[in-house]
Amino acid sequence: MSSSSYSTSATHATEQEERKNQLRSLSSIKQKHPEAFRNRTVISEIPNRQTTPDRKVPSHEVAFGSTYDGRTPHKPGMHILIKDEGVFDSDIKRWVRNEFKENVLRNYPILDFVQSVWNYLPDDIPGDGYVIPGNLRSWYLKSGRYVKSGLENERYSEYAGEASASHCFQTLFRDLARIVQEKREEQDAAAAEAVRASRFPGVMRFLQDRPLVGKRAKLKPDFGYAALLERSEDPIAWEPLGLFGELKKTDKGVDRPPEEDIPICLSELLKKPKSTKKATHPSPPSVSSKGKKRAEPDTPLEQGPSSKQLKSGHIGSTNSSSASHRRLKPKGKATRKDNRKVQRAGDVISTPASKVERTSSRVSQTTAVSATADPAQQGQSLDSELEEIIMKIESREKSIKNLTGHEVQAAKYLNELLSHGARNYATGFLVENTKISLWYADRLGIMKSVQFDFLEEPHYLLLMVAAISSANDAALGFCPLIVDGPRDHIGYAGAKLRIPNARDVNNENIGTVELDLDADGEREILTAYGTVGRGTTVVPVTTSGRTRDLFGSDKLVVKMSWQPVNRREEGHIRHIRRTLANSDNQVARDALEFIVDLKCSVALQMNDPAVDFPRVCMDMPMPNDELRDFRMLALKEYLSLDFIDTAEELVQVFRDVITGHNWAWEIANVLHRDISISNVMFHRRDGRVIGVLCDWDLAETREFLGEDDATWVDEEELQSVNEMKIEGQQGQFIDLGDEQGQHDGTNVATQNDDGIDAADITARRRRAKYRTGTGPFMSLELLGPSEKTPTHLHRHDLESFFWVLAWFCATHDPVAHTSRRVGEWMHPKLSHVASAKQSFLSEETARKRVYGQKHSRYASLISGPLDRLRSAFNAVRLRIDVVKHQRNELMRALIDDNSEWIEECRESITMELRAVERLVSFRKFMQCLTL
Repeated sequence: MSSSSYSTSATHATEQEERKNQLRSLSSIKQKHPEAFRNRTVISEIPNRQTTPDRKVPSHEVAFGSTYDGRTPHKPGMHILIKDEGVFDSDIKRWVRNEFKENVLRNYPILDFVQSVWNYLPDDIPGDGYVIPGNLRSWYLKSGRYVKSGLENERYSEYAGEASASHCFQTLFRDLARIVQEKREEQDAAAAEAVRASRFPGVMRFLQDRPLVGKRAKLKPDFGYAALLERSEDPIAWEPLGLFGELKKTDKGVDRPPEEDIPICLSELLKKPKSTKKATHPSPPSVSSKGKKRAEPDTPLEQGPSSKQLKSGHIGSTNSSSASHRRLKPKGKATRKDNRKVQRAGDVISTPASKVERTSSRVSQTTAVSATADPAQQGQSLDSELEEIIMKIESREKSIKNLTGHEVQAAKYLNELLSHGARNYATGFLVENTKISLWYADRLGIMKSVQFDFLEEPHYLLLMVAAISSANDAALGFCPLIVDGPRDHIGYAGAKLRIPNARDVNNENIGTVELDLDADGEREILTAYGTVGRGTTVVPVTTSGRTRDLFGSDKLVVKMSWQPVNRREEGHIRHIRRTLANSDNQVARDALEFIVDLKCSVALQMNDPAVDFPRVCMDMPMPNDELRDFRMLALKEYLSLDFIDTAEELVQVFRDVITGHNWAWEIANVLHRDISISNVMFHRRDGRVIGVLCDWDLAETREFLGEDDATWVDEEELQSVNEMKIEGQQGQFIDLGDEQGQHDGTNVATQNDDGIDAADITARRRRAKYRTGTGPFMSLELLGPSEKTPTHLHRHDLESFFWVLAWFCATHDPVAHTSRRVGEWMHPKLSHVASAKQSFLSEETARKRVYGQKHSRYASLISGPLDRLRSAFNAVRLRIDVVKHQRNELMRALIDDNSEWIEECRESITMELRAVERLVSFRKFMQCLTL
């Protein structure tokens, strides 16, 4: 930011320069006033690209209208795109371009993609003699006219060539899939029957400009791999879709007579690159998940660079003592479960020697050869090592660029797949004229394969078709823990959800639990909108047999999500419930029913065989700050606030959840930190409503939160005085705390009864300093610009309860049981949200605008309890503004070494904070919340 952003005065500029000179003598200030500085983690030490203060602001953050403050990682959630009218395609494209700019890995080798994702090998292709018919080649290349179903030819004449090409590609795909099946039956009837019994019963369908049925946007991919319906005109939904396909034909085409068939040479799939010479080292025998030794690889394995080397761009020796190995040509059928091992920071990356990598020519570079390599092999392995490493570095460099229009199409279809049903990942393909790329997405990002020309390299097309047409449910990304359901995934009749190694509310292992899926009636599977992140999916279930003995007959839900490894929601819930149940205080024990009822849970690592996650066996680095656990929590089902009938019920629900929240803090020392409209729920019992506080994902203990002491500053703050003016904050939906710790190597993530792992302490203390919450409901103090991120306090959660209550009263219809949105509180820029909410507190016109469509049943609640709370929090806002001013004065006093001024500022800050505590407390809030 230029100096003119602060002042155009030359005198002020001179003062700023003097300030900077004074700041260079921080060490002397610290010696004179050590009490002013407390030990705090320096933000730049956190291993997360979003939290590095000197990180260059990516252009997509500026384009999305956000300001990066260098301190707090913010990530607006995709739910901000959802309007009362639905989600618009233009908004999705804009979001995808910004969201995935730094999360797309391009040019991944084709053979590795097919093996790692679809679990298929070239050796699995039966027989030989495959061809691409010459008439199909001519059909595809010429610019014929194709009339889309039910539409006028003239109106869509500009798309006729692309539609005709799509129809041709569908025919080619289906013919090759059929021939593969026939040859498999000829070669081994038993093997063919086994594939038929396990494969997803899908066919490739050209959708002819028909939108797929979904819960949000009306998107129209060109192809859908799904089961055949009774009637071809029946709509296809996103939830049971195996994968998507998109075709973009931009050339004019060439009209030519039919040519000879194009033979497909399978030996091309097994060729090694001519310029590649592989360094070898011994490979230990691998052990499958069943404990049996697998056959040794047919070819030696290559040793590659560590993830740290790739990240820094430096290539040299590595001190890693072990490497994860993976085979390409095993003696027998390969499975991802046998092959996977998480690539963590510092691990050596292993690459199969026989892997075929389709890459363009590269510029040769000079680098050091690993000091641990055999000197006799260094010369012959140098070219191979350079080629392998440069390819990986180039792939990462190329990924940081804008998505093309065609890539945006592929990314938005992957996003839609991951936003419906229960999926671990999503896949698809993009055809651009005659070139095809394969696509993959999970909760860490998107991957695009190297392109291949399916007419010049038809062996890759055959491999793709054979892999897709042979893939089972898990290989296509469907959650492998949902079993026994319909093979076509249309509905969930008879399906069960399996929770392996489940632990009950007392943290006792109760073995594998199977719950009955109940998503074919009024209940449905709910999945968060978006790709990268937690990907929370809520699955409705019921109990029977053993599970009914364990958990009772209440309806349950299973919350499945990809959480950062050091988050312990289930640990917090167990700790709170146990602490309240054992309390000597009867009121605290009574508050137990206001805390979500956990039945059992499990945390599975990414490399657990039950998860069947492709990314962990791909030949690319997996930094520790990207590791996630797949978590499953079986919980009692509650009703959302939409089902509230009266203002009296609403007040009772909020009194309940605020009481439970208070005792969780006072007795169990756990603060929720994410109070939002979706986390306040209720149920009915004996004619009365009982509020329940759910979703403790971002909760933290008192130990890691620290105290509300604004009378001290840290070194980083002092350095930033008069050098940075924060005008706003990035993002709206906050998904924080992704700094990961380490696993201990077991399949189930470990924790103690309280959900606290000693290895996570440092990361948790760092994470506790971040702003947390959901933008529309966050405290103004957390939303507003500040050189210092405020400690998240109990009163900030109380203020969030107020914002949730105000939002609900302004938008809810208790007759229709529906709710709208407060658009001005949903802005992607936090500074805009803060401004709108500040106006709501202080301006009558702003409140009339927000309450303009309120239902009459809430009129007395708005004019009574809500207005009393509004007045209290507006007073808090004014007091906090004084505290911020006094803190700025304190920093200047420290710089000037003025002891009298320092003491005066501290006394003023302390007095204001005590006044704030008197204005807002649990007791004060409950007194106001009375009709």
